[in-house]
Amino acid sequence: MTNSTNVRLKVYDDPKEFWDEVSPSLKAEEAKNSLCLGRAYVFRSNPEGCLYQSAIFDGDNLLGAIVVSRYRTNANFLPAPVTNPEHARKLFESFQKSRIAITGIVGDLETAKTYQKLLEEHGFRTKVHMRQGI
Repeated sequence: MTNSTNVRLKVYDDPKEFWDEVSPSLKAEEAKNSLCLGRAYVFRSNPEGCLYQSAIFDGDNLLGAIVVSRYRTNANFLPAPVTNPEHARKLFESFQKSRIAITGIVGDLETAKTYQKLLEEHGFRTKVHMRQGI
């Protein structure tokens, strides 16, 4: 169990800073984090299309991260897997303050379901279009 006094959430204005601070942890489970990691990699040198980035930490330990990426007319919510629903809730509530309208969630099924539930709690209707996985 994580001690909540050490948990901190950070919203990034600089995609390079996000990459520097978050990518080492995302790389540890690259297959699960490939989309979030891949977009973060692109945004570090070309931030066009980067709408939002945040992460939650316990000390230096990454607990979860979100990248929101514009692709054509879509704004895709790309979460890294998160094991604690309260960490997901903190990330999501911080994201909600940005007022960015998302088109979909792209991620592993369990993480997508976690955020789907949070969206529905905030009055959004959702449905699963495609199940993905490696």
